[in-house]
Amino acid sequence: MEKHVLEEVSKLQSEQNVLGVLVSDTKGLCIFSSGEVTPGISGHITFIANQLSKLDKHDLYPTIVLKSDNKSCLIKGCENSCVYVSYQNK
Repeated sequence: MEKHVLEEVSKLQSEQNVLGVLVSDTKGLCIFSSGEVTPGISGHITFIANQLSKLDKHDLYPTIVLKSDNKSCLIKGCENSCVYVSYQNK
């Protein structure tokens, strides 16, 4: 994995309320996962990021936030990967 991606993942893991982090490649293959994130969801996360990037031609890599009563997740596509972060709501 590229050095800058590893640095960003380390920062994310150290944030308060982070339950887990997942990084997948552009085809949905899990490159890295930690915490309470199941590596098997990497294909679904990449699919969501790819589909939503088609909604706005000016923003190729939108940030997607999904929320439930007790958890939130953030999905961010990048040029060669996709990052998913799961948070515990305060």
